Amino acid sequence: MRRSITLGAYGVLGWCLACYAGLSTGGGSSGSPTGLRQTVAALAEKEAPPAIGYAKMAEDTIRFGSDPDAISKINAAGGKGIDLQKPWRSMVGDALAGVDAGEKKDPRAADWKSLREQLQKLQPPKPPEDRKQKSSKKEQEQKKDAKKDKNSGQDKKDSQGGKEDQDQ
Repeated sequence: MRRSITLGAYGVLGWCLACYAGLSTGGGSSGSPTGLRQTVAALAEKEAPPAIGYAKMAEDTIRFGSDPDAISKINAAGGKGIDLQKPWRSMVGDALAGVDAGEKKDPRAADWKSLREQLQKLQPPKPPEDRKQKSSKKEQEQKKDAKKDKNSGQDKKDSQGGKEDQDQ
């Protein structure tokens, strides 16, 4: 199960890199996904990736993220929608998960704290909730509250009715 989750995370990262590669015209610059793509592929092939591999993925993600144009291209390749930064957020999230996994395997293999902090700085904020989603949630909560009020009112009637029946 854990392997399938890990491979799924690498799949998201790989998909984002593949989208970017289709838009990329550059060679091996720091904004190029080549190094990161190779690192992710190497990690995905291994049954039990080493901690240093996770550190390399984090470092490559940080290097890749230092180029704002690269991030813009990744996000543009993700399509249109409410959350335009989701592809990059997913990539950073995968790298953060890799830092956690690498640190569990070998706490001394890298400066995990520094890698985590650098990745967190690159992580874009979550988008604000859509108004439709907010109003939908409010409506659902109001319906639940109305049901609770109705049920509690019915319970009071039942308890009062029982007392009245007993009085008579």
